[in-house]
Amino acid sequence: MTAATGAARTAHPERPGRSDGVCSEFTVFTRIKPGEADALREDLATLSDAADDERVHAAVRQIGTLHDARHVIFDDDTRFMFASVFDGSWDTYIDDFAQTVVGARFDKVFSHSEGFPGVADPGAKDWFVAHQAPAGSSSAPTPI
Repeated sequence: MTAATGAARTAHPERPGRSDGVCSEFTVFTRIKPGEADALREDLATLSDAADDERVHAAVRQIGTLHDARHVIFDDDTRFMFASVFDGSWDTYIDDFAQTVVGARFDKVFSHSEGFPGVADPGAKDWFVAHQAPAGSSSAPTPI
């Protein structure tokens, strides 16, 4: 069951990403802030160590749409990829995470990415769209 957000429609009714039935994918490529790759690794390790945190499990159960998520640091520690598979609408997916403890985890991880405004910022969705590449695209977007 998806958490009710009451989110208003945005200016982007069609978001990038492929879908199959109710399943959609979300893949974001960012540029890591200079010198922050090790800090990002540490934050990812800390979040992984806290994977048994009941608050996170409860939030993910409440949202009920996330199937899989993975993080990759690449290009000699200069770029970062976050990829996930979820059910439902793209906007609801982002809104639901922003309203739970998972939003703080997004902020912690993406704080190491150039230009990230924070998941609760009104410009966060546009930032994600600018850095998103659908599965099967010929190349990752060049982070701005």
